[in-house]
Amino acid sequence: MDKQRQYVSGCGTFEKSPKTENGIRTITISKTVEGILRQYRSQQIEDGFKFGDAWKNENPVFVHEDGTALHPHRPYKWFAEFLERHGLPKITYHQLRHTNASLLISAGVDVVTLSGRLGHGDKNVTLNTYSHIIKSKEAQAANRMDIFYAKSAEKQEKIGD
Repeated sequence: MDKQRQYVSGCGTFEKSPKTENGIRTITISKTVEGILRQYRSQQIEDGFKFGDAWKNENPVFVHEDGTALHPHRPYKWFAEFLERHGLPKITYHQLRHTNASLLISAGVDVVTLSGRLGHGDKNVTLNTYSHIIKSKEAQAANRMDIFYAKSAEKQEKIGD
């Protein structure tokens, strides 16, 4: 996507380019997300047939039942209501972004790949932002080395027997 929708009081809703050129990017989605989006698109097609000429087909991914674009604040409002309804802590989309990045780091995704997914022009931005998580991965790596040391010691004992 090379556009983002924004609402400014007094100006209304409009589309604009992302803040930086790195904000314009293609990311790969998982098969699970792809399946969900395909189901959603099928529902939109059904709604289009149901509404006939009244279908607006404004083309964003997420639309109202009649095809009109959602207000840019609506997804977050829905998300906040979801969190409240399920007794979950209130977090922002930006915090979700950090959670996603943290989970990917914990899963072993390299910094260059993560930096690209986040739209950071420089991997050092990613390194600086997530250094505390990357350091915890460093500790995990050191602890994993103990496994190799223990196996080596066992082999040495067997050789000495």
